[in-house]
Amino acid sequence: MKTPVINHPSPWVTSLGLLFVIQLRAAQFIELTAEIETVDWYNEAVSRQPLWTVRCVVGTNAWRIDGKFTRQGNSRWSFTGTNLVERTVISDASGTQWTRTYESVDGNPGKPARIEDLLLLPSARIAWLALCSGPCLKTEGRRLFPPSDLWKELVVAPSGFSDKTVVFGDALGLPESVNLYLTNQMPILQHRVLSSTNVSGWQFPLEFYLAQYRPAMLPDSRQFGTNGWELQLTAKGKVTAIGVATRSQMETELQKPAEK
Repeated sequence: MKTPVINHPSPWVTSLGLLFVIQLRAAQFIELTAEIETVDWYNEAVSRQPLWTVRCVVGTNAWRIDGKFTRQGNSRWSFTGTNLVERTVISDASGTQWTRTYESVDGNPGKPARIEDLLLLPSARIAWLALCSGPCLKTEGRRLFPPSDLWKELVVAPSGFSDKTVVFGDALGLPESVNLYLTNQMPILQHRVLSSTNVSGWQFPLEFYLAQYRPAMLPDSRQFGTNGWELQLTAKGKVTAIGVATRSQMETELQKPAEK
């Protein structure tokens, strides 16, 4: 009688399988929807802005944000790992579309003074900080900027801001808290996560808050002083839906070359 042959997987087959699992996990994306409410603070009044809804697809080194970034239509901003890509569709009969590409090593839409920020709206840049800033926060020498670009007119910060950031301890690395300071240690931005959830080993905020500050106006004056500090903008964000993406909406962004 013949001895039965029992096939055992060789070590290299086992290693190959583990490598495939690791690569599959690395290519994973999470899809989520969030609502962001902002309030602009003035000298003697506040103005609540309309609730803004954003949809994101997030991975360790790529992300996509969809929302109404302009009055004319909807936009999609994507970070491919090497570029920021803007695709906009005008909401009228013409259906005009355009694509712009910006070189970027970390996907940061904020820019220094005298350079226009990307992602167009402060609410969009708040969404980026809370939900998509992992690639930037992992980059050595990163430079973070407040979401409202009014600071470029009111604050002298030629070297940018110092930041003290605490991130969740996973491969995605979204922020749990962010503090931006001027050189005199005056805070210009505070970001906090109130609650979070774990999806496939990555921690995501469920509710987050942000406050941005500016020089205070002098009493009975329309001039900004140099000794006081006051609120300029507050924001509250809430994730309303989250889960593993059933199909990678990022595949199109990563495979198609974008027009400049």
